[in-house]
Amino acid sequence: MEGIINLPLFIISSAILVIAPGPDFIYVTSRGISEGHKAGVLSALGISVGLLIHTLFVAFGLSAIIQASSTAYIL
Repeated sequence: MEGIINLPLFIISSAILVIAPGPDFIYVTSRGISEGHKAGVLSALGISVGLLIHTLFVAFGLSAIIQASSTAYIL
């Protein structure tokens, strides 16, 4: 069990990455402040749908297929 030694470091690093605000957070916050609550919620929903679609593509291997095929990558 050589990998278990790095588990505490992995957990700490993961927690820091989860807590740190990213570009999505900054985008949603700035839209919410400048254009109101509805724009912030719609921005969050748009980002969530995009992440869901991307995750589904990865789960079904479409990203690997598109990356491997130069014709599909251009389209």
